[in-house]
Amino acid sequence: MVKKQSVSALVVIALLGLLGACAQGEAPTPTPAPAARHPFRVDVRGEDGTVVTLDAHSDGYRPGSTDRAQLAVVNTMDQPWNGRVCLQMLEPSPSTVIIPLAEEAFELMPGNGLNRDVQFDVPAGLARGTYGLALVIHTPNGPSTSVTTVHVGEGEPAPFAGEWPWAAAVMACPAP
Repeated sequence: MVKKQSVSALVVIALLGLLGACAQGEAPTPTPAPAARHPFRVDVRGEDGTVVTLDAHSDGYRPGSTDRAQLAVVNTMDQPWNGRVCLQMLEPSPSTVIIPLAEEAFELMPGNGLNRDVQFDVPAGLARGTYGLALVIHTPNGPSTSVTTVHVGEGEPAPFAGEWPWAAAVMACPAP
């Protein structure tokens, strides 16, 4: 009986020693919370009865990562809408560099719409800096473009007072 108690006591002491050694190891480093991003919304309402909404962020884009935006398209016209939307990154003028991110052709009957979670890849080689996030929409009355200034990379963006290559953005998004 004494032998069993001695063996049990040794096992308990060994286990306590192991637990103590594990507890003294370094605690895992907590994963830092991602920096808060700044959302924006673009609402484009055409005189022809087309409605397009884009929800995205003005910062936090990282080269080589996948990001997302929310896109909603509604046809409030009394005719079918055969259209196309393109999401692009633009370099400031005088550059005419257009970086295609996403594109979708669609046909919507009157009163119908679509909602999309648009995922896109930010190119790995994209330099840190200020870009334009362009939404190009082909409606029955022709193309419409909205460009929002966004920041790629870490740190605070510098204020932007330049121009965007609107015409190049429309040319890079073919009509349906």
